Amino acid sequence: ITGYNGPTAPHDITIPSTVPTNADGSETKKVVSIAETAFYGTSSIRSLVLPEGITTVENYAFAQCVQLASVTFPSTLESIGTAAFQNTGITELNFPETCALTEISAWAFSNCTALTEITIPGYIETIGDAAFFGCVGVESIVLEEGVVNVGKQAFQQTLALKSLTLPATFANENPMEDLAFSGSQILYRENITFPEGSNAEAYVDQLVLAIPPAEDAGEAGE
Repeated sequence: ITGYNGPTAPHDITIPSTVPTNADGSETKKVVSIAETAFYGTSSIRSLVLPEGITTVENYAFAQCVQLASVTFPSTLESIGTAAFQNTGITELNFPETCALTEISAWAFSNCTALTEITIPGYIETIGDAAFFGCVGVESIVLEEGVVNVGKQAFQQTLALKSLTLPATFANENPMEDLAFSGSQILYRENITFPEGSNAEAYVDQLVLAIPPAEDAGEAGE
């Protein structure tokens, strides 16, 4: 799919799994990718279903679709490009139980301010730089077992973040360098879950140095 010329009234979209290649529709080809900027700035889309067979959502494909609240991803998905869903109205991420996707690219879901929860399945090993930067409404982040690398500033400015779960596979070492959770000023150690003795525990020990403890936060408000 290389472009879209849909109605201006709010509507839902299910991407077709095939498209005709001749005038009478007797010949078709499979839809496997959404091209760069194909739906960029289409503000009337409310929900999106990507069918099985889609492997690639390219850079900026749905960026600035400000009313887009819901996206359903297929198990065949292999790539989400840079800023593919940047500044959309997404309220939840519907990743399938199994999927070919192993990485979320840089800025992919940045500035999705309506998101309140993020759960990253274990088959996604890498979260790119600033992938969820500026998602200011997010209160809970769960990285499931299998997630390894979280890029620089990946969750920076998730100002409402109160709960964080890190897996034993988590490999980041220095929160002062990666700034992955920088700006999360109401996230306290008692609300961070991690396997005891894991690398994640060592990371959290450093992370909380940059976040005021709960009792200090209370005093600051007096």
